[in-house]
Amino acid sequence: MYHVSLSKEKLKQVAFDLMNLVLFPKEDDWFFNYTCSGSEISMVMTAEMVSMFPAHTLQVYEGAWRAMAVFYGSYQHHVSGSIDEVSSILANAGISIYHLGTGNNDYILVQEAHLPLALQSLKEHYRTIRITQPKPQASSPPLDLAKVKQEAVRHTKGPDCDPKATEATGGMECRLLKEELYFCRVNKEDRPECAQALLRMIFKSESNFFSFTETEDEISLIIEQKDLKGFSVEVISDPWRPIQRLSKASLFEVGVIHKMTLPISAAKIPLVYLNTFDSAFIFVQTKNFKSAQSILEYNGMVLVVEPETRIPLKQMEVNKDMGPHHFVAPLVPYQTSF
Repeated sequence: MYHVSLSKEKLKQVAFDLMNLVLFPKEDDWFFNYTCSGSEISMVMTAEMVSMFPAHTLQVYEGAWRAMAVFYGSYQHHVSGSIDEVSSILANAGISIYHLGTGNNDYILVQEAHLPLALQSLKEHYRTIRITQPKPQASSPPLDLAKVKQEAVRHTKGPDCDPKATEATGGMECRLLKEELYFCRVNKEDRPECAQALLRMIFKSESNFFSFTETEDEISLIIEQKDLKGFSVEVISDPWRPIQRLSKASLFEVGVIHKMTLPISAAKIPLVYLNTFDSAFIFVQTKNFKSAQSILEYNGMVLVVEPETRIPLKQMEVNKDMGPHHFVAPLVPYQTSF
C-alpha cells in the first residue's frame, strides 16, 4: 500500500482514474481509501493504482505499507480501549502505524519492513490471530515513482513518543469540528445505485468531510447526514463528532495514536481513529463529545473551538476488563509475498 495526497485543483485531471477506482474495482482483494477533509484529499492505494494516474498529479510517500484487518470478536468495532491497547503494543515495539477506522472494522497499516515484528508483537498478547496467505504472485519490485512520474515525499522521522507517558496529549493542538458524521455500510451489489451519489461527493460536494473505503469484504462511508441522499446505505451508528489533529510531523511517528486515544479510552468512551496524509481524526459519539473535550483539555491538549457550553470533568477509571481481540492480517501481496 502507498499513502497518497491529491490537490483539489487537480481533481479534473484525475477524474477518469478516480471513477474507475470507485466504480469499477478489478480484484477481489481490493483495498482503496479516499478521504476528503477540508482542503485535503488523502488516499491509500496499491502500486498498480498509483501507476494509473496521470503524471505529476500525486504526492506519494516513499515505501510500501501492509494492511492488517482488526476484528474484535463479539465486541463492537468502537469498544472503548481497543485502539489504545493495540496501538500501545505496537508503540512499545517501536512500530509506527497508520490507522483507518471504517465503522465496520479497523485497518492497521505498518511499513513493509516492520510487518514480521508487528505480527510477532501481536501474537505475544493475543491468542487468536489468523493470517490469510496472499494469492500466489510473482514478486514485484518497489514502486518507482520517477518512472510513473509522481512526486515522492521522502521519509522524515517524526518524534518518538513514550507510550507509557502520563501526560498523554500534552502540547498537541486539535480542532473540534461541528459536523455530525455517520458510519454507513454499502452493499457491493448496490454500487450502481450509488454511483451518481458517490461521484457527487467526490467531485461536487462542499461538505467538510467524506471518507470512502473499499476492501475485499466491505464498502464503508463516513458521511454527513445531509449527504446521504442518493445512497442506498445501512447507517450503522448514531452520529459521531470529529476531533482533528492540526499538526502532524510525519507518518513515521511512534506512539502518537496511543497517546491521543489513551485519555478517552481510559474514560470508557468508544472512539474511532482515522489517519490521513497530513492529519488525523478521532471520532466520538455526539453524546460523549463534551466529555471527550473536557478530558483532552484536562490532559493538556490545546483545543481550537468556538465557545460552547461544557460539562464538568468527572472522575474516570481505566477499563481493565478488555476481552480477547481477533486479528486477521490479509497481507495483501502488492510488494512482497509471505
